Amino acid sequence: MEGHENMDVRRELADSRDRYTQLVENINSIIIGLDGEGKITFFNRFSERLFFAGRSGADPDRVAEPAGP
Repeated sequence: MEGHENMDVRRELADSRDRYTQLVENINSIIIGLDGEGKITFFNRFSERLFFAGRSGADPDRVAEPAGP
């Protein structure tokens, strides 16, 4: 029974991760991840369309400094 419960939990986690990814990638809001040095580690599709020519052509100099911490 425990193996079946683990499979259910893994399936629910995968479904939740898929929903989260879809939300982050498709929302019409800027979502940008930065590391401790302020380097871009992630940007969603909306940010890509707004700031960059494409993910492979990302130009960090075109992104303004964040206003907050």
